[in-house]
Amino acid sequence: MPSGIKSIRNLWIPGIILLVLIALLIAVVFIGRDSNTLPSETDSSAPYTRLSPEVKDIRSLSVMKENQPLFSIIRNPLSGDAFRFSFANSELNNDERYFSDSEISELVTHLSEVRSNRSVSSEGRELSEFGLSSPLFTVSFESKTGEIVCINIGNKSPDKESVYVHVNNTGPVYLISAEYIDLMDIKATDLFDHEGLVISATEISRIRFHRKADNFYITAVPDDLLRETGYDGGFKIIEPIEYTGGDAFNRLAFNLLSITIDGYIGEGMEKFSDYGLDDPQYEYTIEKSDGSSVTVYFSEERSGNYFGYSDFLPGIFYIESNRISGNGMKVALIDCYYPYPLQLNISDIKRIISKFPEGDFTIDIDISSDSNFSDSETEIVLNGRDAKVRDGKGQYYFSLLYYAITEMRFSRIDPNQKMIREPDISIQIVYRNDEITLLEFSELTSGEYMVIIDHEYSGFIISSVEMYDGTDENPGVWYSYRLLSKALDGQINGTYDISVP
Repeated sequence: MPSGIKSIRNLWIPGIILLVLIALLIAVVFIGRDSNTLPSETDSSAPYTRLSPEVKDIRSLSVMKENQPLFSIIRNPLSGDAFRFSFANSELNNDERYFSDSEISELVTHLSEVRSNRSVSSEGRELSEFGLSSPLFTVSFESKTGEIVCINIGNKSPDKESVYVHVNNTGPVYLISAEYIDLMDIKATDLFDHEGLVISATEISRIRFHRKADNFYITAVPDDLLRETGYDGGFKIIEPIEYTGGDAFNRLAFNLLSITIDGYIGEGMEKFSDYGLDDPQYEYTIEKSDGSSVTVYFSEERSGNYFGYSDFLPGIFYIESNRISGNGMKVALIDCYYPYPLQLNISDIKRIISKFPEGDFTIDIDISSDSNFSDSETEIVLNGRDAKVRDGKGQYYFSLLYYAITEMRFSRIDPNQKMIREPDISIQIVYRNDEITLLEFSELTSGEYMVIIDHEYSGFIISSVEMYDGTDENPGVWYSYRLLSKALDGQINGTYDISVP
């Protein structure tokens, strides 16, 4: 028995030592934690207290950093209850036209949302312990009644999630989100209007665009539908050649009517040469129906941006080049136009009369707007013969000829081209209302043709492949006619099995 008691007593000693070590460890942990926090902090579940005036009550506010002024914002009354905030700082003497009212109002809203549900007592503590004896920032609010509220902002809390603030140098020290001090980094350029230019097509009478590098210029007017709706319809180009605008120009024009500014140059506003604006490469003018106009100048593309200036905003701004969709401001002149000499629907056509040096052919068409080639009531007649012949896959040979005629594509523009020989190809379109469009083609030595519309040179040139190409991918008019004729000669019960794309 004595030996058993001795054994138990021997176990007490290490047990006591272990308990002492645990107690010391707990003390170290708690002492260490207390050394990183301030005493008497209120429960974070407490309701929030507003420390700043509400936006509607603010007459002005100012922000200082280490007792040096950063910026100020003043409420300027307008007529009635209307008002606008104005921003000023010591960096730049900015024109008020730069600024966005909504951006400044949003900043005032954020600055006035100083709320806290945590505080610590400052009794017996120096404000320097909170970084508040020489605050990093001071935000001062003046209310409409003349009351001044100064919020001093000190150090961040140990967890870096909050900052200490003191209101009017009295009362407790509050903790607010550390994100509040990010508002102090605001620059004048951050508040500039990024909407830039927004003009409805219903407002404009014409738009002029000039590209200096290749002396590219275009003048266009909205078509009737665009004038009425502002978005349906497109543009009619009146210079250098009067003709319907194509998709590429319509995209460019709409892009230029509505510009989102990606940024402003905050320094060197007058140093246009630094941004290629002493010799701008692009210029466009929007003339409005009320007689006013807006002109915008852009540099050549630099590092994915176009730098610009305008009479609607002072100074220099820039936009990302991808804001001008498609080929943008580098679009080719020919691509700005509707690409075909004919603009029609097959249901509007009664007859097509074609004359080539190799022979002539006439097509008579009777098809309603809601029908297609295969419908039994549709009539397609070529030189007096039923032309509704198809291949083994059900594709109609006539469709090749029809699209070869109606989708002949302009290859280039040359308004100064002189006629070398009289036209020897003609395609006459007779409409159901008996109106006529006459296309004539005068051959040039380059294997191209001048396109003459209703006896007047259009200014467009077309490639000879549009007439004679024998490939299945882009069959020319005469080739397509010969293919249809061959199918009519060899067809059995309306089918002639030649592979047709």
